[in-house]
Amino acid sequence: MTNPGVGTLTRTESITMVDIRDVAARIHADLCTIRVRHPALLKADRQANIFADLVLLMYRGFIDRIDFNFTFASGALHPGSVRYDLTRQWSGWSNDESGGLGTFDSTGLRFTVMIHHTATWKSLSVQERANVERDLLANWGPMQAPTGNGNWVSDRQYGHGSFGAERFVFRAD
Repeated sequence: MTNPGVGTLTRTESITMVDIRDVAARIHADLCTIRVRHPALLKADRQANIFADLVLLMYRGFIDRIDFNFTFASGALHPGSVRYDLTRQWSGWSNDESGGLGTFDSTGLRFTVMIHHTATWKSLSVQERANVERDLLANWGPMQAPTGNGNWVSDRQYGHGSFGAERFVFRAD
């Protein structure tokens, strides 16, 4: 070796179910907060189905973003919507507690959960996708991403092992 200590260090770690469950527990706590504060928009059985599906999809590497959207009748995004950008290469130094979601009147709003698929999902055959979808408990039909007048503001980092999520909350301009 001509230059000891010089070169590229590559670190790889597998992602375990423990990693997924730790991050998912924080996302689930936020989902529970949403259900408690907006019971007309999210029932307990739907919450349980959504969470079970998210854990499965995260573990298999099929999603890289989750959106908890509150929308007006017009389809515009309401401030207080939450999104999670997922990474399978997390190396953060802090692992925040869940919580801190604002309170607002949700009368007349709609609540949806939108998932964004990874290249891994997109590379599956139609039959392979159908096999995964058959195991899902919630309805994950196609959706149009809502827009609104505001900005996504990062407010929390969740992570365990190599798996992490950055939480963003939609704030009005």
